[in-house]
Amino acid sequence: MSETAIDPTVPPSGPGCVDCDASGGWWFHLRRCAACGHVGCCDSSPAQHATAHWRDTGHPLVRSYEPGEDWWWDYSADAYGRGPDLAPPQAHPADQPAPARRTASPRTGGPACTPDPAAAPTTGHFGADPGSKLHPFRPLVAGRAAVVTSGQFGAGSGRAPLSF
Repeated sequence: MSETAIDPTVPPSGPGCVDCDASGGWWFHLRRCAACGHVGCCDSSPAQHATAHWRDTGHPLVRSYEPGEDWWWDYSADAYGRGPDLAPPQAHPADQPAPARRTASPRTGGPACTPDPAAAPTTGHFGADPGSKLHPFRPLVAGRAAVVTSGQFGAGSGRAPLSF
């Protein structure tokens, strides 16, 4: 891992997904790039901007940008981990809701976002098997849907979290 994968002095790019805000999109959860501070939406969000940022820039490490969460993800290792504190704030404001599916971003006031259900992805890492996307909101644990809360990541996975 390069030493530039984490820059603890860089502040986050804003309180929400910078790309969704620009396009009037919406998200479920937010991730913060440890190298440049880019805030992007998670893989359960329609546009998956955090993963797209990794593919575009090669910045492999993100930290959850959700209040009360302090876990990290390493895209290159496909694993959870732990890392240092980053420049504040550590999360979006606790009273900031995620933009609703049929409404615009609360910060931009842009046009409503109404995704076409027929255009929804049919493959991905969610669902009953690796080739399906039956329920895009809950990750699978041992073949069944599970709600994962802060502190449970890596539990039962058979591998210890990485340290960055």
